[in-house]
Amino acid sequence: MKAKRLALMALGLSLGLLLTACPQTPPPSGGGGGGGGEGGGSTPSFALALNPSSLTVQQGNSTQTTLTILSLIHI
Repeated sequence: MKAKRLALMALGLSLGLLLTACPQTPPPSGGGGGGGGEGGGSTPSFALALNPSSLTVQQGNSTQTTLTILSLIHI
């Protein structure tokens, strides 16, 4: 059980480091509004998808999930 917790903590740390290392694209100049919501930051350069999006695992059992990171930068 400790090995699973350690693996999940490592995955969380890795994902956090990956997300902070992604370059932020400056917003295009000239016009446009801030859009809805809070913050007013730049448009994300990536998308995350988790499949399945919700998961319940009973203690002692195991299952699988897939995290997909998709780049939104078109070169």
